[in-house]
Amino acid sequence: MLELPRDGLGAKPSRKAFEGRKAVLNRGEDPADEKKERREADTVADFAETFIEQHAKKKQRRWRAVKSRLDNDVLPKWKHKLMRDITRRDVRELIEDIAARPAPISANRVRALLSKFFKFAVQLDVVDFNPVADTPRPGVERRRDRVLSGDEICQFWSVSDDFPAAMQAAWKLRLLTAQRANEVNNMTWEEVDLVAG
Repeated sequence: MLELPRDGLGAKPSRKAFEGRKAVLNRGEDPADEKKERREADTVADFAETFIEQHAKKKQRRWRAVKSRLDNDVLPKWKHKLMRDITRRDVRELIEDIAARPAPISANRVRALLSKFFKFAVQLDVVDFNPVADTPRPGVERRRDRVLSGDEICQFWSVSDDFPAAMQAAWKLRLLTAQRANEVNNMTWEEVDLVAG
């Protein structure tokens, strides 16, 4: 029986995917061979593009940060590796290298990203298992409880009036929205809603 592929993570198979599988059968080819070829051909760099387009852009507002983390922390070492060849040891070594920079919290973020990355790969039948599962987190996260007092906010606001206009806007926006620097700096107009909620 022909098993229909699913659209992304949704429940309904797409008509286009069905027609594609039907064409494979009509040519007398085995869909399992096509699946095997696809599995053997996907490099980490290839799948990173798929992950960004089909998952990150649809599910995460900060998909550019996800892409940046892949580009800077994962692809330099794994770009040409096949997805099916990535092992738990590879994951552990990559994460340990990042933690040793020293950047243990960054290593935690890369580990979390790779967990989603390989979970999505499993859902698309690119790999059989998630090699990030059961790998340890290298960094101990500490919750920050420090907040600015009213006087500190007023002082910050008046001091920032002396900054150049773009810097002033960025710092004040960070204060008003409690966003991280890269989130404010990489923000696009499509992400700004000027209508009060």
